Amino acid sequence: MCIFRQMCALILLGGLAIAPAHAQSAQVCDYTINSLPMVIGAAGNYCLTHNFMIQLESGNAITVSTHNVTIDCNGYQINNEASSEATLAIGIYADSSRKNITVRNCLIRAFNYGVELLGGSGHLIEDNRFDNNRYVGIRVNGENNQVLRNRVFYNGSKFNIYSYGWGIYASADVIDNTVAGVIASGPNVSTWGITMLGAGTEARGNLIRGLTATGTGTAVGIRVTAPGVTLDRNRVSATATTAGIGISGNTDTFCMNNTVAYFGTTIASCRSSGGNDSY
Repeated sequence: MCIFRQMCALILLGGLAIAPAHAQSAQVCDYTINSLPMVIGAAGNYCLTHNFMIQLESGNAITVSTHNVTIDCNGYQINNEASSEATLAIGIYADSSRKNITVRNCLIRAFNYGVELLGGSGHLIEDNRFDNNRYVGIRVNGENNQVLRNRVFYNGSKFNIYSYGWGIYASADVIDNTVAGVIASGPNVSTWGITMLGAGTEARGNLIRGLTATGTGTAVGIRVTAPGVTLDRNRVSATATTAGIGISGNTDTFCMNNTVAYFGTTIASCRSSGGNDSY
């Protein structure tokens, strides 16, 4: 029995305030991923409950063959370190017809591509770690995609058949990611931290560092190949003074409030370049 009505009301309201927040944080899993490789053919939420240590030289650890799929690794890893440096395997893959694929909370290591979503629309890649992938950390094509808050460490050209290495290669809004260490092995290899492919997209708040290139290759922090892209508040730095390019835009790229250091060319070909700082 409650004697003091005001105290009872506060306790009740406090309980109501806490309960919904707890309920919203609970992860709903329709399916558990128990073995790899796996083909996902039904929409829903798929969760990892343990680490996977696998060895794939080709194919995909997870292939998504339908729409509306969420893969939540819950912080567990999909680790292909047992493969060779020349592996062609992909961590998570979907072809160009798929829509609304989400990949979150994963650690994806030592594939050719960490994630490769070749097209479609509505994809979300968030809060993952990609490291030591042999060619590209994240590749996302299509429309209306987002790449958010990922850590992309030491990906790139790990095997000398490649002339390029990428951290993030995306037609997406690319926001608040860290790309640290894009690797060049072999002669004349270029490394690109982030490549922006989507018209009208935005790269904002990203941290890019540790780019290297070999021979006649070029290190580029952010490279834009589409019209109307905005680059805002990115921090781009080479490993040491390099003849590369910090930000490589085009005649209708908007570059604002970025910081670029240790590149021979700091910011190139931007339509607008207000508030940038470079040295």
